[in-house]
Amino acid sequence: MRFYIETYGCQMNEYDSQLAEYELLRSGHEKCASPEEADLVIFNTCTVRKSAEDRVYGQLGHMKRYKKKRTIMVGVIGCMAQKSGQKLIDDVPHVDFVLGTDHLDDITRVVRFLQEHPGEKIVLTDQDDAFLETEELPRKEAQLSEFISIMRGCNNFCTYCIVPYVRGRERSRDPEHIIEEITRLVEGGTREITLLGQNVNSYQWGKTDFLKLIRMVHDIKGLDRIRFTTSHPKDMSPEILQTLMAMSKACNHYHLPLQSGSDTILKAMNRKYTEAHYRSLVETIRQADPLASITTDIIVGFSGETDADYKKTKEMMQFAQYDSAFIFKYNPRPGTRGWEIADDVPGRKKQQRLEELNAVVKETSDKRNALLLGEEIEILVDGRGRSSDIQQKGRTGSNKVVVFDSEEDLYGRLITVTITDAAGWTLFGEITSI
Repeated sequence: MRFYIETYGCQMNEYDSQLAEYELLRSGHEKCASPEEADLVIFNTCTVRKSAEDRVYGQLGHMKRYKKKRTIMVGVIGCMAQKSGQKLIDDVPHVDFVLGTDHLDDITRVVRFLQEHPGEKIVLTDQDDAFLETEELPRKEAQLSEFISIMRGCNNFCTYCIVPYVRGRERSRDPEHIIEEITRLVEGGTREITLLGQNVNSYQWGKTDFLKLIRMVHDIKGLDRIRFTTSHPKDMSPEILQTLMAMSKACNHYHLPLQSGSDTILKAMNRKYTEAHYRSLVETIRQADPLASITTDIIVGFSGETDADYKKTKEMMQFAQYDSAFIFKYNPRPGTRGWEIADDVPGRKKQQRLEELNAVVKETSDKRNALLLGEEIEILVDGRGRSSDIQQKGRTGSNKVVVFDSEEDLYGRLITVTITDAAGWTLFGEITSI
């Protein structure tokens, strides 16, 4: 069958789509570029916010029209599938199968069964404590930057978050498998990897913790850069940060979700850290590396958030001087603890706070970019720009995009540029050395 996978959500979902793609390719199915060409359309879903679910339901509506014109199989996998299960089939009868987050390796068996038994439906959402492994992912050509899953699930149960319920408890991956996969990728041309997990700092396999794993990855010859996401502030410490900053391959970009600057709201969210602890992390980074980037996630309008609580979040943003931030209005999700708590901040006030914080992060981002003017920065060239035939682009270790001109194709090279200008989220540079 010709298949098409549409992916919603986080980098973990992108990685899971690669696993599903591999399983289908290994069984002889053929990947295609659009649902119009496909015999099998799969939606890998997110359920963190209602808007993500709404988009999937909209796309599933289109599939009903496709099915009226020709024979096509439709499947839903991922977090929304895990949460909704049979309800998805009840709501959208033209969906043929629903596979939860621990059933990616069942996808070819399910497809084969449905080919042999037209009209049947399959729902698999039971969860497994084991870490889902697969063989080497087939790649037509090496990707310069790759995601590597090191753990799944979450034990934190933040009040607002559905992830522990759809991804299950924390399961770390065998470090030997991680190193083997990264080594294969590097041999194929990968220069940068991002270690993925709902909370990478919680990684633990026997005596191998997160820092020991990072050291093992750091020793892989030919690998130039290591990134990781997402870090939970409760499991990050100034000492861990100092160790990471001493590693030459570890990128100087730190994504530390704040969510709120108020201890009262952090406690209500079950975040398990304080404003003072978070502030110590920011101070450690800024003192050791003034040009490092710090990014974050913030929720405005969480249940019970007063004007004073909101003010503390705004003050923390101004203190941290974030390079960028993902800011969301609180939206209670069914199945979380927050669903049972009154959503008592008016929508108008949430929107006002959202707009104010977006303005703050725009201002701090501009200030952070201005610090780089005149600096010589190493970038990994990863593609072409849009303005001219000779424009190329790369990314700094701090995860900022830099565009520059060069007659020579420098894709995949680490080069040094001098930053000459900044516009919005983009930096401009001139080649200093190749």
